[in-house]
Amino acid sequence: YRDLWDQKPPGIHLIYRAAIARFGAHEVTVFWMDFLAAVATTALLGVVGWRLARPSVGLAAAMIYAFLGLPTVRYGAGGFLERAVPETFIPVCVLAAAALLLSRRRPLFLAGVCFGAAALLKPTALIYWPAMLIAMRREEPPLPPSPPLLKERGDSIFSGADPVSTNVTRATRKARARAS
Repeated sequence: YRDLWDQKPPGIHLIYRAAIARFGAHEVTVFWMDFLAAVATTALLGVVGWRLARPSVGLAAAMIYAFLGLPTVRYGAGGFLERAVPETFIPVCVLAAAALLLSRRRPLFLAGVCFGAAALLKPTALIYWPAMLIAMRREEPPLPPSPPLLKERGDSIFSGADPVSTNVTRATRKARARAS
């Protein structure tokens, strides 16, 4: 594999570098990182299902994933069929963002940070961002129909996802304030 070039963003490499630095360069370290990500995905599925519908939906979603999706169930004690892949951690980031967006306080910046983390794992994970904005329109309390508010919320989430846009957004707001 040394002659192949891996075009992955740095997220997955940073996760495993931190884990290996902390727990040692052992195969079991990678297994536990992947397993903990799967457990976090299970828990977050439960939270999102609970918030979208009711507790029984959250519990059902978590149980279905736990019994059919957890790699140790599907592949036995050996765990994951493929290890050290970004797709193991992307659901954690996206579901964490969904849980934040479905909470009463809706910490948009933190949800954006979760989307940014997903993008550090794989840029295509940002496809969930517009879907979350659409879902926010359907949740209580409903957003007013004015597009500027939706744009403002979208900018806020994106600001968390992209530090560059955070600075651009701030500069734009300051320029608007000076122009007024």
